[in-house]
Amino acid sequence: MKRLLPALVISCTTQWSAPHAITFDHSRPLRVCSRVAGDGVANAVAAWDRAIGGWRHVEMASGSCDVHVVYGECESKTAIACTESLGGSQITIQRSSHDTTGVVAHELGHALGAQHVPGTLMDLQNANKWDCPDATTVAQVAAYNRINLELLGWCWR
Repeated sequence: MKRLLPALVISCTTQWSAPHAITFDHSRPLRVCSRVAGDGVANAVAAWDRAIGGWRHVEMASGSCDVHVVYGECESKTAIACTESLGGSQITIQRSSHDTTGVVAHELGHALGAQHVPGTLMDLQNANKWDCPDATTVAQVAAYNRINLELLGWCWR
């Protein structure tokens, strides 16, 4: 019985593994392309560039892109938007009645490796109330991508 307890504790701990984020060439900016109307995507991209620019610049682009923002349907019909997966390269905007800056900033957080956390940009219910990455969200991105948090910044609320 003494050997069983450590085995159970070890099996319940979080295991770190290599990030499965977009394969980044860190010598060039993270390029985001958008088919979504308005300034919301560009504003979200600029906010993320201010936050993680010390590690990797984020810029709007056309042609060859790392992340695509498109209109479409998400698996959840109640979602405003979705990202194909944590570290994914496609953000789908399902409904355009909300401020796209906060929504796209939230989804870019997923593309960079952040998960849902209440009271932050990654809050599932209030993402559109944020227009920039907060400290908790940026810390998740740093951990997911294994980068030094001191290279990054965030907005204060």
